[in-house]
Amino acid sequence: MLRVLHIAPGIDGGGVGGVIFNYLHHMDRSDMYIELCVRDYGHRHLLHDRFDEMGIPVRYVTQRKTSLKKHFMEVTTILKKGRFDVVHCHDQNWSFAYLKMAEKVGVPVRIAHSHLTQQPNSKCKIMILNCFRPVLKKTATGYFACGTDAGRYMWGDKIVDRGQLYVMNNAVDVKRYAYDAQKAKQLKEQFGFTPERTVIGHIGRFSRQKNHAFLLRIFQSYLSRDSNATLVLIGTGELEEKIKQRVQEWGLTDRVLFLGQRNDVADLYNMFDLFVLPSLYEGLPVVGVESQVNGLPCLFSDTISSEVCILPGTVMMSLKCPAEKWAEQLQNMRAQNTNTRKDSLFYVDQKGFNIKREAKRLKQYYEQEVGKRVKV
Repeated sequence: MLRVLHIAPGIDGGGVGGVIFNYLHHMDRSDMYIELCVRDYGHRHLLHDRFDEMGIPVRYVTQRKTSLKKHFMEVTTILKKGRFDVVHCHDQNWSFAYLKMAEKVGVPVRIAHSHLTQQPNSKCKIMILNCFRPVLKKTATGYFACGTDAGRYMWGDKIVDRGQLYVMNNAVDVKRYAYDAQKAKQLKEQFGFTPERTVIGHIGRFSRQKNHAFLLRIFQSYLSRDSNATLVLIGTGELEEKIKQRVQEWGLTDRVLFLGQRNDVADLYNMFDLFVLPSLYEGLPVVGVESQVNGLPCLFSDTISSEVCILPGTVMMSLKCPAEKWAEQLQNMRAQNTNTRKDSLFYVDQKGFNIKREAKRLKQYYEQEVGKRVKV
């Protein structure tokens, strides 16, 4: 039986946790034993029950900032007890430490996975990554990333150019996120939107990275072009109250809808007419893939890897452009709507974002690498 441990910051909905869930949910696990190791933030993580349903134990460990010593002792205990064949680490900058621990207890296949293309204004994190990159390269047996740009950021050019990088696409269940016109109609009615209402969607944690303040300026400018519009924000986070206060101050209360953390995001995409993601930095965002699977006209910041562009009508813009230019672009996309929402699946499959195929490929990689490194 193949024994695999995934180490990640958390499994609270989208992002890294969502990627892990998507892959394991669609993987043939009949001959596998899998565990998750995540940090204890004082609450049961959003996807915990979903992993429970799949028979995958979730182990919580003390946060590093609470006690570095206790954190690594707990992780070491999990590694020793688990007798794992594979450790797949999603903790960007600290991967070197976890893989070194895995190496010491005899784990043959050790994977570090890059989910970011940059980390601006995170000098400490960048310093850790740069200082310990040589250790990481030597300790890891598998060099993973969500895309080529994220691979170059974590591993450097040589590994990418030599073809040693495994690109693990942030693939999704195409059937689950495919556009459903009936659901779109029902949801617009449920939220009190007329068929003519332009619904602009955004999904992301309320944090500096997601750039909600700029998003509000874009929407404010868009309203001057299309007064029959609503901005829908899905997610929670430390800046949520600050953004709500700004919405009130700008007189946008009846035009901006806060939906919080949701477990029906796949359905909600259907009621959007446009999707905007003006993030300060990303790797290859899962919501960027999901929104395009749904066939939405998408506008992304060019700080996101261009590999996220799946559909021909997807547009990337510089954050140096004023909010008015972004609003103008949204207006043009709304008028043209170059994406035929039901035709999106062809492009998604073509570019490797079909989760069923990608999950099968990942399992084959695990098996082949263990087979090469374990002597019978």
